[in-house]
Amino acid sequence: MRIMGYLTMLAAVASVHGQTSVAAPLSFEVASVNPAGSGPATVSMRTDQDRLHYSNVTLRDIVLNAYRVEEYQVAGPGFIDTARFEIAAKIPANTPREQVPLMLQTLLADRFKMALHREDREMQAYELVVAKGGPKLQPSEEALRISRGMGHVEANGITVANLASVLARIVNRPVSDMTAIAGSFRFKLDWAPESSQPNGVSPEPQLPSGAGPDPAIGATIFTAVQEQLGLKLEARKQRVQFLVIDHVEKMPTEN
Repeated sequence: MRIMGYLTMLAAVASVHGQTSVAAPLSFEVASVNPAGSGPATVSMRTDQDRLHYSNVTLRDIVLNAYRVEEYQVAGPGFIDTARFEIAAKIPANTPREQVPLMLQTLLADRFKMALHREDREMQAYELVVAKGGPKLQPSEEALRISRGMGHVEANGITVANLASVLARIVNRPVSDMTAIAGSFRFKLDWAPESSQPNGVSPEPQLPSGAGPDPAIGATIFTAVQEQLGLKLEARKQRVQFLVIDHVEKMPTEN
């Protein structure tokens, strides 16, 4: 009976321990977070085997890497796009690369007191379809390579599904490939960016019947996709999961 009582007590202790034990969040060994200087805002984001170094990054940049979402999926105060920071962190030895985003989440919570939640919202999105006259894509057997600047994208070895992802970043909206076009291609795409809008692009303008883009402004991204690639971005509504930032401090806690 004494043995049975002892075993019962051990089982009870183990049960309580199992219920109260919570794994600590993954974190960097040490991290330095400081406001960026007032020099040119050249953004650099580098993660080596045991080090992470971000230069001139915004809070939105950090959130995108921490939660693996697109820009249009993050809602928060205006300063998440303006305040810039320098981050240097040491990654624990033998840490799998896929755990680094979880460490960034911990850093945001600890150093910026960030709290957020997820919610579905309806927003304008686009379907990429074949335009009248057919596609103007040139087949390519090269390895995937994409270069992008303000108002310019050039790619080799790209699928149309890849192209949809590139366009999503340009228009800052979800883009779904509905073309059913297979294979890899090369192309150049040029348009007149609008510097006052995120990513140099604004939502597709609603023009009067028969009207076209103002030649003095140049082709919008929507016109360029149709005229240069033989494809078309058609607007539609879509429910998208957002990360909504409920609270975040503009300045990090001290190192």
